[in-house]
Order: sequence, then structure tokens, then C-alpha cells
Amino acid sequence: MSVLVLHGHKGNSKDSRTCQTIQKYLGQYDIIPVDYPSESSREEIIKHLDALPIDWKEVEAVIGTSLGGYWARYLGRKLMADVIMINPSLRFYNDDDTDPLDLYIHLIINEDDNVLDPQYAINKYKGRAHIITLKTGGHRCENLASCIDEIEKMLNSVCE
Repeated sequence: MSVLVLHGHKGNSKDSRTCQTIQKYLGQYDIIPVDYPSESSREEIIKHLDALPIDWKEVEAVIGTSLGGYWARYLGRKLMADVIMINPSLRFYNDDDTDPLDLYIHLIINEDDNVLDPQYAINKYKGRAHIITLKTGGHRCENLASCIDEIEKMLNSVCE
């Protein structure tokens, strides 16, 4: 199973703690860190993501943090893959679109996120997503390693 991992705004997969943590603890999966030009226009990012040299048929899950969560949703819809969003930026482009009901979404939300409103994502996906809320960890989800078992359960559910 291939799992795409997308960094946040102004980041890159090499420096992203999320990408590093996922690769460190979930090496049994084919983890594919995805870099994208996060400061480009929405259209340019879509063009970039669509042109990635990836065997799309092998991708079963997409993980994204912050703005990467927004793009994980995009790729999840495109591939009909499960999506795990960590403190996602859902309104970055002022296009609060909806997701197909058959797109399964997992959320990891830090209640003390000081960049994005955690309640917005919780309210948007309440009843439609598997939601894990953490009291602390901030926007960068400093405690992501504590969720590895849960993330692994999410990924294993994709394989069933």
C-alpha cells in the first residue's frame, strides 16, 4: 500500500515533522512524501499534483498536515483514497467545498492549534469522519508520535 504524505504551507517534505514522524514510525508502508509549491496559485498546485510521477493505482491513503490537509482532500477525491488530515487548513482558498460522502476522512485535531480554528474542522466533519482530538500539541502537532497507533489502525482499515 502506498501512502502519500503532504507537508503544510511554506514547508517541504524533508523538513516537515509530520513527514519525518510518519516515515519513522510507519516504514512498513510505502510512504511517499510529496512536495508541492505551496505558495503557488491553486491552479498551479493542482497542475503540479496531477503531474506527479506516482503509480496512482497503488495509493490507498493520503495524509496531509495544515495546508497539506487541504491537498490531501483533493487527492483523496481524485483517487478515492482514505484521507488523514492533521490540523487541516480547509478554507485557504476561500472555497469551503464539500467532500463526497463515500470519501472516508480521519481527522487529528489539536485543540490548542493557534493558527487554525480547530472547532471549524470538528464541526465540518462531525458525524462524517473519525475524529481524534488532542488537548495539546499546537498547530504543528508536536505530539503526533503519540497517535501513531491510531494512524496505523486507520491505515490498516484501508487494507481490509
